[in-house]
Amino acid sequence: MDARQFLAQLVRNVRILKQDHRVKSAKLRILEMEEKELMEKLEEAEKMGKENEKILEALEKEVGELEEIQNELSARVSSSKMEANNGTAESEN
Repeated sequence: MDARQFLAQLVRNVRILKQDHRVKSAKLRILEMEEKELMEKLEEAEKMGKENEKILEALEKEVGELEEIQNELSARVSSSKMEANNGTAESEN
């Protein structure tokens, strides 16, 4: 291989390396954009998760309050039944 062929081959190799560099740079930019989008989605998901936790806490509080009301009503019903049974027993006597 003479000097001219060597230089021609060297020039081809440099062109190939430049093209390879451009392709890799483009891929890197795409990956950076995808990473940014994924990070934004992650932040949004975390925000939604926090909101869902607050909603869940509020619902659990409401369930607790409803259970208290249910217990109170059950106690009233039991008391009313006992009074009704006592009234029936007294009228039979």
